[in-house]
Amino acid sequence: MKQAELSARENEKLAQEENNLAKALLRTSNLRIREAKTRLKLYENEIKLADERKKVAKENRKILEHKLRNKDCGVLENCDRPLDSDKELIEYNEKVATLQKKIAELYKEIAEVELELADSKKDLAKEVISFSKKRKSLSKKQLRYLKAFKSNASMDKINKLETNFTHLQEELVDDRNTVIKKEKIMKKRENELAKLSKKLSEKLLEREKIQHKLDLS
Repeated sequence: MKQAELSARENEKLAQEENNLAKALLRTSNLRIREAKTRLKLYENEIKLADERKKVAKENRKILEHKLRNKDCGVLENCDRPLDSDKELIEYNEKVATLQKKIAELYKEIAEVELELADSKKDLAKEVISFSKKRKSLSKKQLRYLKAFKSNASMDKINKLETNFTHLQEELVDDRNTVIKKEKIMKKRENELAKLSKKLSEKLLEREKIQHKLDLS
């Protein structure tokens, strides 16, 4: 009996700690959601900017083609540059603009997954808060049941307390299964984020190589 009481009190304490951690996760998730939404807007603007860069690069290419036909000086105001250099610069700008758009799109996709992940964590936190409250309530009901049993209360009262305790136990099993499902969803989002981050690193490396090639030319 004494061991059962100690176990119930320990469960109550653990439930409170779990509740505190879940509330902290909820606050963090709300912050991450706001940050992800802000980043989404930023990368949407980056995509528009990359489109503008591509447009400018195409226009410069048309100007260069016209100048090549007319054997005019370079595209840039500084006509000391040979036409080949102008052509290389335009090709570089086109490549960079295309790559910048791909990178911005990846960043946007990452922000979308981060938003989904933050939403998943928020849902998980809410479920854990609900679960921990019921777990704490279960511990209290268990203590009341043990107290009634020790005080030789009527069987009717003991049976009623036992029924409430058993019913809450069943609810906790269902709630725990829900928490596990939410954790799986969160893990899936984290895996998606890891894959996108790897893809982004590859694109950033590609951009560095293009820059390095231009520096050497």
